[in-house]
Amino acid sequence: MRSRLYTRSGLPDFVLDKVPKVDLVLSESGKQGLGAKILAEPAFALSARFDHPFFQQAFKELVGLLAAEFDGNPLIEFIDTFMYGFWGEGHTWPFGNNPFPDYQTAERTWTSMLEVQLEHFSKTPLLTNTQPDFSRVVIQN
Repeated sequence: MRSRLYTRSGLPDFVLDKVPKVDLVLSESGKQGLGAKILAEPAFALSARFDHPFFQQAFKELVGLLAAEFDGNPLIEFIDTFMYGFWGEGHTWPFGNNPFPDYQTAERTWTSMLEVQLEHFSKTPLLTNTQPDFSRVVIQN
């Protein structure tokens, strides 16, 4: 949904136009090397509020369309759950904040999104990257 390889958001305009965005701020460790280069790519430092109802509806529709096409397709080995910065993945480095107002909202949002994927993909395995996450958006026990 964000990549420093894009010159703009990875989300389509019809979603971006209806979903609030959050400015991400570089962490102290992120101000070095690659992090400093990211400042030159402002689209990467802007994140959609993934918990917003319009985003969630668009996500459900997208997953449904993907599953209709690819669930059980013998050419597809697995589907990435793309849990941006929550289960791991490290996608939120070098930022010190994240697009959620609090960690409970982050947990509810990503748990709900995983449930949508589990509901739609019953034949093709789902895969979640568990690389340590710089954003500290983790499940609180």
